Amino acid sequence: MVLKERTWHFNNAIPNNFCKAIIKYYSLLKDEQATVGSKADGGLIKKRTRNSLVNWINEKWMYDLIHRFVGLSNRNAGWNFDVNFTEKIQFTKYKLNQHYTWHKDTHIPSDINEPIRKISSVIFLNSPKDYKGGEFQFKLDNEKKQEIVNVKPDAGTVIVFPSFITHRVTPVTSGVRHTLVSWTKGPQFK
Repeated sequence: MVLKERTWHFNNAIPNNFCKAIIKYYSLLKDEQATVGSKADGGLIKKRTRNSLVNWINEKWMYDLIHRFVGLSNRNAGWNFDVNFTEKIQFTKYKLNQHYTWHKDTHIPSDINEPIRKISSVIFLNSPKDYKGGEFQFKLDNEKKQEIVNVKPDAGTVIVFPSFITHRVTPVTSGVRHTLVSWTKGPQFK
């Protein structure tokens, strides 16, 4: 699949005080160690691959917020993916030395009727001044070479991208990095 736009950005789209309130509220909850694969699918804790702390959000107002950005990106980037469901939203903390190695957010299930992750989104909740390291990176194929794109946006920035794009979070070397992550699903590509 050839994409004209591989990522879509909304810089400073969410007010800073709103981001701080989300961090404050969800930081009060008990963290879970992130797994590779979902718990429902027998996800495993593999700290060499993925080391972060998560909480899960299932609130309508949060879905409404995220769907606005996912819908605009899907249209404006020209992806026009058939999507119809968003998984629980993940509040993620990366503390000292925590990271997530190169990965894609989607896979092709054996059952052709099972929906797949098509669009991923990340809302950056705190300023890059609050932490060192923790860069969000994309690995993009450009004709004859591979390009690694570093992203370390301001608080309130939303980045949306197809779930099959390879990406990672580099290790945090100081401070704490906070994000909201979501995955929007739809029927498998034809």
